[in-house]
Parts: sequence; C-alpha cells; structure tokens
Amino acid sequence: MAIKKLLAPLLIVALFCSPVFAWGSKEHMLLTRLAILRLLNDATTPADMKTWLKTLQPELGTVATQQAFFMKSRVGAASGSEKGISWWVVQPDARSGDKKTPVPPFEFAEQKLHFTDMENLNADVDKRAYKHDMSDAPDLNQVPRDIKDERWKEAGILPFAVENSYKELVKSIKAGRLSADDRKDEDNAVRWAAFLAHYTEDNTQPLHATEDYQCKRYFADRRGAPNVHSEMEYKMNDDEKNDYPKLRADYWKLLIKQLDTFKDPITTKDLWLATLQVSLESYKQIPLIGLAAMQASGQQGTPEKPTGRAGPIDTDKFFRYSSEVTGTHETVMQMKARQQAWAVVRVAEVWRRAWDEGKGK
Repeated sequence: MAIKKLLAPLLIVALFCSPVFAWGSKEHMLLTRLAILRLLNDATTPADMKTWLKTLQPELGTVATQQAFFMKSRVGAASGSEKGISWWVVQPDARSGDKKTPVPPFEFAEQKLHFTDMENLNADVDKRAYKHDMSDAPDLNQVPRDIKDERWKEAGILPFAVENSYKELVKSIKAGRLSADDRKDEDNAVRWAAFLAHYTEDNTQPLHATEDYQCKRYFADRRGAPNVHSEMEYKMNDDEKNDYPKLRADYWKLLIKQLDTFKDPITTKDLWLATLQVSLESYKQIPLIGLAAMQASGQQGTPEKPTGRAGPIDTDKFFRYSSEVTGTHETVMQMKARQQAWAVVRVAEVWRRAWDEGKGK
C-alpha cells in the first residue's frame, strides 16, 4: 500500500510531463468554444450548420462568457463533469494514458496522435535532434505520406490523426449522425468534431513539433531542468498552485486582437500536408520559447552551451520575454496568442469544410 501511495503522484507527474497535453484541458475547451462562436457570428455559415453548432455546447453564451471562463475558472485535468463538446474535446488527452492499445484505423496508441516531431522526419538519421538554429528541420518534400515508414514511429502521426478525424466527421454528417446519444456513442458528428478540433489545436503548440518537447537542451542540467512544456501550455491560465490574473488579462486582449486580424498562411486544401506545414511553422517558434525559459530561470550561457544551474521559471518573466529570434520582435505572450488564434481559425475552417462536404455542397 505504501508503494502504491508513493507511485501515484509520480504517475501523475509523468502524465503531465508527457508531450500529450498540448494546451491543457481548459484551453482546449476555450479554443473550441471560440471556434463555435466564430462560425455562429459568420454570416456565411449555413443556417443548418448554425442550428447544429448551437447544440454542441450548453450555455455557450458569448465571447464575454468565454472571457469570464478564461479569467475565473480552474479546470485542471478533465473531471468528467464537463458538458457537451467540452467533455468530448478533452477525451483525446484523457485516453493518452493507454500507450499500448492501437487507435483504429492506426497501429499506434492515442499518445502518438497528438504530435509530430519535425527532427524525427529528417531523412538523415544523424539530424534527428533539436538545435537552436533549426538546422535539423526536415524538407517537407521528402517526408513520406506512408504511415508505415519507420520515421513516423518516433515522430508521431498528427497529420494522419487530423486527416482521419476530418473524414469521419464528413461521414457522420452525411449519415445524419449529428448528435451523441450518450458518452458511449463513438460514431457521431459531435465526437468527431471534438477530436478534429483537439488535434487541430495541438498542431499549433510549438512544443508538439519537436523531440525536445521540454526544451531541455537549453539547460546545462537536463535532468533537473524546469518543465518548459507546462509553462507554455497551461501555467499562466490554469495553474493549480499559482494564479496569474494580470497575465491572463493582458493575454486575453492579445488573443482577441489576433482573432480579429489573423489570416491563415496555409493555403493548401490537402489536410495532411496542411497539418505538416502548420507543424513546421509552429516549430520555428521554439527558439523564442527556449530563450525565454533561459532568461526566466536564470540559466547562464548560450542556447548552444548553457552553463551553471537554473532555478524555477518565473512565469511572468517567461511570457513577457521578447526577442527578434522569430524574425519579428515579440513576446512569448504575443506568440502564444497568435498560435492559439491560429488554432481557433483552423478549427472553424476545417469544421466548415467538413459540413459543406458532408452536405454535398
């Protein structure tokens, strides 16, 4: 019994340190709800689609409702009490603890569906590790579409997961399976819209595009390095120990601004290729994250040669750190707002495409 009590918290830590929790449960819920509102507020969205969208989330409210949720709610891991699509959209993470059972139609367990490490797609086996200068990024023209290629075993299969969820959503719409009778009903448009949203949102998390998903290479003591992944994904918005209301208030303004102005740079209609392109563009944001983590933790040295010992990350300093490393002078907070706005825009785009295809338009 004593051993079980000791192991339990360790298992929880291991779960939350995995590369699966892209934006955290609270953020997946928020981004998905914002995508619904985006479509409902779009005059070009078909009336029958709007009718369906209104059934997805009980008490959806307005953007102001979502702002209150973002500012005041503490969600943590999925509890099972969530309603509507908010429950469904966190299920991919909830199921990621099972690392053995394949998810049909794949031969991979759920965890592998959430990310694609760019370096592991490199044709050169000697260039499959993250570098600050991005020199080990792959040539996308040389990335195989064959899921049986050995590279996908390590890289993760996010492009295939997005593509499959889209196809299943279209099938459900065509068949008129628009609602979920209960939570055991796995073949309906609500379920597939949620899973498609989840994987599409994962796609814009930069640390889901690298094998060094905790930015350990930016620290001299890699074993004792702080958890940069958790800082990036949920620390500011839904930390269980500390609250950051000023950061959230500032961040919300940036997110809304991005939602009003952001234009998706990905133009291909090939969803598999588009997902891969989004991963590569998101990958380019990692140097900013790494530099911010070094500065906010007191890590000395350079990204190529860190020295000394780092302390805990100061979350406020982390998100307010700015650099021109991405080609534009911006803070980590500004970059995250853009990446999350991108997630909302893409979810709305792929849902609308699936609806039109499913309705034969």
